[in-house]
Amino acid sequence: MGHCFSHLTLTDRYRIEDALQDGKKPQEIADKLHVHVSTIYREIKRARMIHRNSDWTEEERYNPDEAERKYQENLRANSAPTLI
Repeated sequence: MGHCFSHLTLTDRYRIEDALQDGKKPQEIADKLHVHVSTIYREIKRARMIHRNSDWTEEERYNPDEAERKYQENLRANSAPTLI
């Protein structure tokens, strides 16, 4: 039997963001989304950003829109060229 792989959707990425803001651990998020924990770590790494608060303190956050943009960009770069 082979493995069944699926890609994260934009909705999944928003769920990751919400869970991280709620203080959930990557393993909890992976269990909820039915993916391997390394998928969550990779996804967080893909779209980390530094957010500056109103008091000028900075914190690292996950940006689901940037993750989706990078995912779509990689899909286009790695797809087979179409022949006309």
